Amino acid sequence: ELLKDASKKSDFICYVAEIDETICGWLKLYISKDENRFYLSSIYVLPEYQKLKIGLQFFNLACEEATKLGFTEIYIGVMIQNERALRWYKKLGFDFFEELPFAMGNTSVPHLIGRKFLEK
Repeated sequence: ELLKDASKKSDFICYVAEIDETICGWLKLYISKDENRFYLSSIYVLPEYQKLKIGLQFFNLACEEATKLGFTEIYIGVMIQNERALRWYKKLGFDFFEELPFAMGNTSVPHLIGRKFLEK
């Protein structure tokens, strides 16, 4: 099965951004019931639509969703090599406190786990 609809699973929340009927961005949120954590799983904006503050709108939406569900903090995992994303998330107030491997199949990539406390 190549494509799976993550929105049917209750622990995922997904959004897309659309401009002029073109999907130009993606937000995936994940609720880890095991850890009792709310993760901003991924934000992606097509290169030609970056600089339009779509990522910031997605980030604000993620914070709203977390707060609405009763979470007081939001977590994120970022690949260590993704220095641009790390800088952006630090600017947004994330504190990176742990390094963990992210494994998919036979591939493992080191990730930094960050946390941001949400305002009430």
